[in-house]
Amino acid sequence: MDIVYLVFDTIFGDALPVTIASGDELIAQMNHITSVGFGLYPPQSLSEKPIMPLVSNGTISQVVKLPLLQHSKCPEVALFSVSAACWNGSSGGGIFTRTSDRRLLGMITSNGRVDATGTIHPQLGFIIPSNVILLGWEAIKHGGEVHLSDTVIRLWRMQKTHEDVHENIERSGGLKVKL
Repeated sequence: MDIVYLVFDTIFGDALPVTIASGDELIAQMNHITSVGFGLYPPQSLSEKPIMPLVSNGTISQVVKLPLLQHSKCPEVALFSVSAACWNGSSGGGIFTRTSDRRLLGMITSNGRVDATGTIHPQLGFIIPSNVILLGWEAIKHGGEVHLSDTVIRLWRMQKTHEDVHENIERSGGLKVKL
Protein backbone atom coordinates (compact mmCIF):
# COMPACT_ATOMS: atom_id res chain seq x y z
CA MET A 1 0.00 0.00 0.00
CA ASP A 2 1.24 3.48 -0.83
CA ILE A 3 0.18 6.75 0.72
CA VAL A 4 0.77 9.99 -1.20
CA TYR A 5 1.31 13.18 0.77
CA LEU A 6 0.43 16.41 -1.07
CA VAL A 7 1.14 19.91 0.19
CA PHE A 8 -0.69 22.87 -1.34
CA ASP A 9 0.16 26.54 -0.97
CA THR A 10 -3.40 27.53 -1.86
CA ILE A 11 -6.79 26.30 -0.63
CA PHE A 12 -9.00 25.30 -3.57
CA GLY A 13 -12.62 26.41 -3.62
CA ASP A 14 -14.27 26.00 -0.24
CA ALA A 15 -12.03 23.10 0.83
CA LEU A 16 -10.71 23.33 4.36
CA PRO A 17 -7.51 21.82 5.74
CA VAL A 18 -7.93 18.62 7.73
CA THR A 19 -6.83 18.34 11.34
CA ILE A 20 -5.26 14.94 11.97
CA ALA A 21 -6.15 13.29 15.25
CA SER A 22 -3.25 11.97 17.27
CA GLY A 23 -3.17 9.62 20.20
CA ASP A 24 -4.57 6.17 20.77
CA GLU A 25 -7.34 7.52 23.00
CA LEU A 26 -9.05 8.95 19.92
CA ILE A 27 -9.15 5.54 18.26
CA ALA A 28 -11.13 3.58 20.81
CA GLN A 29 -13.62 0.82 20.18
CA MET A 30 -17.21 2.07 19.86
CA ASN A 31 -16.27 5.70 19.17
CA HIS A 32 -18.79 7.32 16.83
CA ILE A 33 -17.28 8.16 13.46
CA THR A 34 -18.15 9.38 9.95
CA SER A 35 -16.76 7.94 6.71
CA VAL A 36 -16.29 10.27 3.74
CA GLY A 37 -15.31 8.93 0.32
CA PHE A 38 -15.89 9.34 -3.39
CA GLY A 39 -16.55 5.73 -4.34
CA LEU A 40 -19.41 4.07 -6.17
CA TYR A 41 -20.58 6.88 -8.50
CA PRO A 42 -17.84 8.39 -10.70
CA PRO A 43 -18.74 11.44 -12.83
CA GLN A 44 -19.59 10.48 -16.40
CA SER A 45 -17.52 13.32 -17.89
CA LEU A 46 -15.20 16.11 -16.80
CA SER A 47 -17.84 18.71 -17.73
CA GLU A 48 -20.39 17.34 -15.25
CA LYS A 49 -21.02 19.04 -11.94
CA PRO A 50 -18.69 17.51 -9.34
CA ILE A 51 -20.33 14.87 -7.22
CA MET A 52 -20.56 15.18 -3.48
CA PRO A 53 -18.80 12.65 -1.27
CA LEU A 54 -20.64 9.65 0.09
CA VAL A 55 -21.00 10.07 3.85
CA SER A 56 -21.98 7.43 6.40
CA ASN A 57 -22.03 7.28 10.19
CA GLY A 58 -20.98 4.33 12.32
CA THR A 59 -18.67 3.25 15.09
CA ILE A 60 -15.18 1.88 15.45
CA SER A 61 -15.82 -1.85 15.66
CA GLN A 62 -12.38 -3.25 16.43
CA VAL A 63 -8.94 -1.80 17.16
CA VAL A 64 -5.80 -3.86 16.45
CA LYS A 65 -2.64 -2.88 18.31
CA LEU A 66 0.74 -4.29 17.31
CA PRO A 67 4.34 -3.10 17.37
CA LEU A 68 4.38 -0.91 14.23
CA LEU A 69 8.08 -0.71 13.51
CA GLN A 70 10.75 -3.35 13.05
CA HIS A 71 12.54 -4.06 16.34
CA SER A 72 9.78 -2.34 18.36
CA LYS A 73 8.04 -4.04 21.29
CA CYS A 74 5.53 -1.23 22.01
CA PRO A 75 2.05 -1.96 20.60
CA GLU A 76 0.35 0.91 18.80
CA VAL A 77 -2.85 1.14 16.76
CA ALA A 78 -1.99 -0.59 13.47
CA LEU A 79 -5.48 -0.97 11.97
CA PHE A 80 -9.09 -0.52 12.95
CA SER A 81 -12.41 -1.52 11.46
CA VAL A 82 -15.56 0.55 11.23
CA SER A 83 -19.26 -0.09 10.76
CA ALA A 84 -19.80 3.07 8.67
CA ALA A 85 -20.30 2.26 4.99
CA CYS A 86 -17.15 2.38 2.84
CA TRP A 87 -18.13 1.70 -0.76
CA ASN A 88 -15.99 0.40 -3.63
CA GLY A 89 -13.74 3.24 -4.73
CA SER A 90 -13.76 4.93 -1.32
CA SER A 91 -10.18 3.88 -0.61
CA GLY A 92 -8.18 6.95 0.31
CA GLY A 93 -11.25 8.59 1.83
CA GLY A 94 -11.29 9.58 5.47
CA ILE A 95 -12.73 8.44 8.76
CA PHE A 96 -13.50 11.44 10.96
CA THR A 97 -14.60 12.06 14.53
CA ARG A 98 -18.24 13.07 14.89
CA THR A 99 -17.24 15.98 17.10
CA SER A 100 -17.57 19.61 16.02
CA ASP A 101 -13.90 19.78 14.96
CA ARG A 102 -14.10 16.68 12.65
CA ARG A 103 -10.56 15.35 13.15
CA LEU A 104 -9.17 12.73 10.75
CA LEU A 105 -8.85 9.36 12.52
CA GLY A 106 -7.63 7.35 9.55
CA MET A 107 -7.76 6.51 5.87
CA ILE A 108 -10.11 3.99 4.26
CA THR A 109 -8.16 1.12 2.66
CA SER A 110 -10.68 -1.63 1.89
CA ASN A 111 -14.01 -3.31 2.56
CA GLY A 112 -14.57 -6.67 4.12
CA ARG A 113 -14.97 -9.46 1.58
CA VAL A 114 -15.84 -13.11 1.94
CA ASP A 115 -13.29 -15.03 -0.15
CA ALA A 116 -15.54 -18.05 -0.70
CA THR A 117 -18.31 -16.02 -2.37
CA GLY A 118 -16.62 -12.72 -3.27
CA THR A 119 -19.38 -10.87 -1.40
CA ILE A 120 -18.27 -7.37 -0.39
CA HIS A 121 -19.55 -5.94 2.88
CA PRO A 122 -19.55 -2.10 2.76
CA GLN A 123 -20.40 -1.93 6.49
CA LEU A 124 -17.01 -3.45 7.29
CA GLY A 125 -14.24 -1.05 6.40
CA PHE A 126 -10.56 -1.44 7.25
CA ILE A 127 -8.76 1.75 8.20
CA ILE A 128 -5.11 2.79 8.45
CA PRO A 129 -4.98 4.96 11.60
CA SER A 130 -3.84 8.58 11.78
CA ASN A 131 -0.78 7.67 13.88
CA VAL A 132 0.57 5.70 10.89
CA ILE A 133 -0.21 8.60 8.52
CA LEU A 134 1.67 10.98 10.83
CA LEU A 135 4.58 8.53 11.13
CA GLY A 136 4.99 8.56 7.35
CA TRP A 137 4.68 12.34 7.17
CA GLU A 138 7.38 12.83 9.81
CA ALA A 139 9.70 10.44 7.96
CA ILE A 140 9.23 12.39 4.71
CA LYS A 141 9.88 15.74 6.41
CA HIS A 142 13.15 14.46 7.87
CA GLY A 143 14.30 12.53 4.79
CA GLY A 144 13.92 9.14 6.44
CA GLU A 145 12.02 5.96 5.82
CA VAL A 146 9.53 3.94 7.82
CA HIS A 147 10.31 0.23 8.26
CA LEU A 148 7.12 -1.46 9.40
CA SER A 149 7.15 -4.74 11.28
CA ASP A 150 6.48 -7.91 9.30
CA THR A 151 3.37 -8.54 11.41
CA VAL A 152 1.85 -5.17 10.46
CA ILE A 153 2.60 -5.80 6.78
CA ARG A 154 0.87 -9.21 7.00
CA LEU A 155 -2.09 -7.60 8.80
CA TRP A 156 -2.51 -4.96 6.09
CA ARG A 157 -2.37 -7.69 3.45
CA MET A 158 -5.08 -9.53 5.39
CA GLN A 159 -2.75 -12.45 5.97
CA LYS A 160 -2.50 -14.53 9.12
CA THR A 161 -0.77 -12.67 11.96
CA HIS A 162 -1.09 -15.22 14.76
CA GLU A 163 -1.24 -18.93 15.42
CA ASP A 164 -4.77 -20.27 15.62
CA VAL A 165 -5.50 -22.07 18.91
CA HIS A 166 -7.32 -24.88 17.08
CA GLU A 167 -4.37 -25.49 14.74
CA ASN A 168 -2.04 -25.61 17.73
CA ILE A 169 -4.27 -28.20 19.47
CA GLU A 170 -4.53 -30.35 16.30
CA ARG A 171 -0.78 -30.22 15.69
CA SER A 172 -0.03 -31.32 19.26
CA GLY A 173 -2.33 -34.36 18.93
CA GLY A 174 -5.44 -32.93 20.55
CA LEU A 175 -6.40 -31.37 23.82
CA LYS A 176 -4.99 -33.30 26.75
CA VAL A 177 -6.59 -32.91 30.14
CA LYS A 178 -5.01 -34.47 33.19
CA LEU A 179 -7.48 -35.41 35.92
